[in-house]
Parts: sequence; C-alpha cells; structure tokens
Amino acid sequence: MFLNQHKIRDLRVQNTWTQQQLADLCNVSIRTIQRVERDGIASMETTMALAATFNTPKKSLMVTIHPEKFKFINLFLIFFIGVLLGAFVMRHIMALI
Repeated sequence: MFLNQHKIRDLRVQNTWTQQQLADLCNVSIRTIQRVERDGIASMETTMALAATFNTPKKSLMVTIHPEKFKFINLFLIFFIGVLLGAFVMRHIMALI
C-alpha cells in the first residue's frame, strides 16, 4: 500500500517515539518503519498496525492519488491502444485484398 510517509513520520514525532519504539509498538522491524518513512510503501498488515498504534483510520494514512496526475499516462495508453487497434484492422483489411 502507498502511505503518506510524511504523515507517518509526523505522527511518530508528535508521539515522541523513536523509529525503534514505533516498530516495537507495531510488532514490525525497524527496517519496516524506515522503509515506510522513506518510501511510503507498506503491507496491509503494517498499515493496519500503524493505524491501530496511531489510533487513526488506515485511510487517513494512505496517499490519495488524483487522476489528473496521470493525464500523460492516460494519453499514452489511449495512443498505444489506438495503434494496436489500427494494426489489427489493417492486418484484416490486407488479408481481404
């Protein structure tokens, strides 16, 4: 899952916990907490443990992805699908000739 690593770190600091203390409270390794705070990536189990430890809904820890950020990717996919569809149609037209 993709988590807001800044929020995780801020909540940890607000509670005056070290990374090791948070890891112990969540029953995960310190490397897991370091990865979450660095990359914002966590398993469902780690996310649930963090939410329970911080006494907050797991959804509030997750990153919200806005579709407008993927405008370029969407345009590329539409173009790529169009090219594939065009090649498929041309192949069948050429087979008829």
